[in-house]
Amino acid sequence: FGPREISETSKTSIAGLSHLFIITKRHNSNFTDASIIISKFTSTFAKMKSSIRSIALIALIFGSQVQAHDRRVLRSNENIAAHIRAQEESSRFTITAEVQGSANSFTSSTVSIDVVKAHPAITEDTSILLADGSIIRFGEQLNSLDTLLVSDTTTSSGRSGLSILAVDPVTHETQGIIEQKGAKSMTLHQGSDGGVATATEEEKMEMPAWECGVGKDENSLFHRALEEEEHAYHDHEHERDDHHHQHHQDENHHDHHHHDHEEFDPAISAIENLSRSLRGTKVNPLNKQRVLNSNVSYNHQVDLFIEIDTKFIEQTGGGTVDAAGITLNAYNYINALVTAANVIYESEIDTHLHVNTIKLSNLYDSAIGTKEALVIMKDKYGGSNWHTQGVDLQHALLGRELGGGIAYIGTLCNSDYGFGLTSGIIGDFKSLDQRVVWDLKAFMHEMGHSFSSGHTHDTSYYQPAIDTCGTTCPSTAGVKWATLMSYCHACSGDYGNIMYTFGGVYNGAGAKSEVTNWMNKPELIANQDSAHQNVDPKREAHAMYSHVSSRGSCLLPPMPDVTVTTAQYDSTFKVPSCTSASESCSSGTLLDGRANIGPAEQGKSPNTLKTCTDGTNGSYHSDESLDAIKVSSAVGGLLTEGRLAEIEVQVYAYDENADAADFYYTTNPSNPTWILIGTSRPSGRGAQSIKIRYTLPAGELQAVRVVFRYQGSASTSSSFNCPTSGYDDIDDLVFAVSSAATPNPTSKPVTNKPTSVPTSLAPTPLPSKKPTPFPTRAPTRKPSNKPTLPPTSMRPTLPLTCYNAKKIRLESTTGNHLQLFELKALSSNTNVALQGTATQSSNWSQRYTASNAIDGNENSFSHTMDSNAWLEVDLGSPKMLDKVEIVNRHCGDWSDAPGCLCRLSKAKLSLIDKDGKVIATRQFGDTCGVHTLSEFFASDAGC
Repeated sequence: FGPREISETSKTSIAGLSHLFIITKRHNSNFTDASIIISKFTSTFAKMKSSIRSIALIALIFGSQVQAHDRRVLRSNENIAAHIRAQEESSRFTITAEVQGSANSFTSSTVSIDVVKAHPAITEDTSILLADGSIIRFGEQLNSLDTLLVSDTTTSSGRSGLSILAVDPVTHETQGIIEQKGAKSMTLHQGSDGGVATATEEEKMEMPAWECGVGKDENSLFHRALEEEEHAYHDHEHERDDHHHQHHQDENHHDHHHHDHEEFDPAISAIENLSRSLRGTKVNPLNKQRVLNSNVSYNHQVDLFIEIDTKFIEQTGGGTVDAAGITLNAYNYINALVTAANVIYESEIDTHLHVNTIKLSNLYDSAIGTKEALVIMKDKYGGSNWHTQGVDLQHALLGRELGGGIAYIGTLCNSDYGFGLTSGIIGDFKSLDQRVVWDLKAFMHEMGHSFSSGHTHDTSYYQPAIDTCGTTCPSTAGVKWATLMSYCHACSGDYGNIMYTFGGVYNGAGAKSEVTNWMNKPELIANQDSAHQNVDPKREAHAMYSHVSSRGSCLLPPMPDVTVTTAQYDSTFKVPSCTSASESCSSGTLLDGRANIGPAEQGKSPNTLKTCTDGTNGSYHSDESLDAIKVSSAVGGLLTEGRLAEIEVQVYAYDENADAADFYYTTNPSNPTWILIGTSRPSGRGAQSIKIRYTLPAGELQAVRVVFRYQGSASTSSSFNCPTSGYDDIDDLVFAVSSAATPNPTSKPVTNKPTSVPTSLAPTPLPSKKPTPFPTRAPTRKPSNKPTLPPTSMRPTLPLTCYNAKKIRLESTTGNHLQLFELKALSSNTNVALQGTATQSSNWSQRYTASNAIDGNENSFSHTMDSNAWLEVDLGSPKMLDKVEIVNRHCGDWSDAPGCLCRLSKAKLSLIDKDGKVIATRQFGDTCGVHTLSEFFASDAGC
């Protein structure tokens, strides 16, 4: 025992063996077995309560979700592309298509799917790595990618199947794949001119037959351990009709698959112990590039470095290559795979996959098998720091067939072993069909290993096994009864056995870190029967989430810039408090230290609402202390109910393995009931920052509590059990929360003109009497002034021809590019610009020429690329202009997260006559957030 342990032990002689066990556990690993036995006894009743609670929560969570979002229902003859263009990301749709039979004939049935307009995994901030090592930003190319619609998991039908639809931004054609429970896969199509959306049944992509008696996978062969520190890797040779397989029949004529396992590479198994390095230099929280939008629903983000090969480019549709040697179809397919994977990763693992960097590579062209390719990847890229800024994980998507996929286990944020690959990609973006179904399942499976899940039949990862498919198959085929991390694709029913799920979801109550607060996915359980069953599959999703949440700030999405308000000590609550809603509330220096130890706590301790006092052992900044708490909006703007918030604490840690921070919230600081958000550990000793995120509930005044404790465990009691260690520091922070704003409009107005007649309210009643023939009253006074003199001329003093313009010129004064959907020159309410011609200083590409600004189509736009940008419209002949109106161009949608609407700020608008003389000039102000810019001319000229 060290000095601290002796001191603590002397206080526990009455408390008994269980308390002594907690204190001494880190010094004697033999106590581990005892802890398992104790855990089994104490968890039995908790499991019973969890089962009862889950039944009610299924109805509560999923029943309420259906009504929580507005949805637009589209009939089969409505133009999908037109409606999608008018909506923001996260807009929800129910799309109906007519089922098409053989010989292009229509059946009498229709199919409907619930989808949501997806946040793309590729963003403007995605980088493309060129062969010479230079990097270009994806930027405006994002507008060239198809808009993706994916399954809406807020509805039961959206959770039980998978849909991926792509809407072409140029042709406006819609196509994709639909998978629904109890039905064949279908491809959906609607032409560029709209017309009827059709759904065509597909015959299942055949896979080789598989019988019971599957050979052991590599986990069983090499006895891989569960712990991340030993970093096993998983190698898969997925059975598919175009893979090479060997079969033999035994004496009973049973057909067996043999995976061509290569000899195990001892260099890969001899992996260093990383238990500390995962908290230190090997976990690299480098600068994230993507700031959260206000309507996201995840708390973690994994930034991916994606490699592809030339076979991938050929397979996914080919086409014209860019400077990186990559085609638009290849970018679209990467985006489709990762964005579709996010449907499950966001809803079940609370994690968004973002494509940080894309690179075309020939590194694996000579590899023989997946193991060799993984070794090549690690030798090339592994090291103490990531090779590319902001990366959390590297994965290769290869068209070349190497026998399946492979990935190291539990390696997020680990620059030494954060590698994996999926080979044999077979999908074609030009025709999204069942091939993308297979590619997506294979990709999500390999990524699942990186997220720390083993195979579901492997008892070194799951005890008992979730299923037995890796060792014993069911005798019959099932339908979507197994999880993504299973080997049930190798059994009768092949990949049709696999549902798009990791088996479970958080039930919304209690600490998310506790598996008892998770429930098995209801849609998965509904597909099971006596022959096709899982044992507690929620353990799979929980294991993956636990790994994500253990990575600390590495996987937190980047925070927006916020204005910090410093709290004042509240003599009523006796804690620091921000009484007005703010973007961020910080305790400042009010909490520095613990009890009466430290500069700020003197006379103010314990800084808690009614309960709990701090431990008094130790000394300032040699032992534990919680020095500051800050609560900030994670999405920008005021702290608002229903939106994500981040709690950040500054602590002084004695031991990162023994110290932990428990985070709680209450919506009633006057009479608090504390609800546990979660627990996180410091990443090292000394001064450390610890962060966690949660969704703000309703309530004008709220509080958070942070318990920074030495050993022990978090309190989950509603009455809150105060910690008892002499080194614990408990502090609270009270802050104001703004009520939620009304929802944004889901679409633009049909017209910006007023209606011609009132749309509501009846006109006022007719007069009940006729007017009198004479005025009822005479003036009471004489006029004070004499009448003005009559005009000396019939003509106005100002000539009306001053704004008789032939040309309109728009110029940037800030060095920004010019980009606009439409320029309208209105003369007697007629847009005369439509008959004109337009030129501009430069073209971003041939798709964004000046003519787009006067084509009458507000979905096309012009875009310059130089710093002295101008656009000029020649009206052909002089026109008397009343108004010039510009429809400003956003990026993505009208919420305009990248700020493209700002680019016309301070731009100068000029009218030019037939002689080339400038006859009127206007200058815009700040155009950020402004959709339509209007300048009136007629009234100034006396028209």
